[in-house]
Amino acid sequence: ITARTEPSLYDVQSESAKCSRGKKVLGGGASVIGSPGAVVFWNGPARGGGTGSWAGAAQEMATTSGRWSLEVYAICAYAGAVGGRT
Repeated sequence: ITARTEPSLYDVQSESAKCSRGKKVLGGGASVIGSPGAVVFWNGPARGGGTGSWAGAAQEMATTSGRWSLEVYAICAYAGAVGGRT
């Protein structure tokens, strides 16, 4: 599952990718689309999102004039399939 912010000039962007009902997030990641220069990333299980979403955030180290977006992805599986047991 992926989620992407709209391209913008904002120096901080955040997004979350949510698994469909009945699935748990196994992992995920984030990437920058565009050319904002150097960025600081954070990504991991969404706070307060239970076990079904992955969140990401990025902040430009120096403000640029280019538009960019943040793409976050989650790797999901049915809850009963996680760990091989139901």
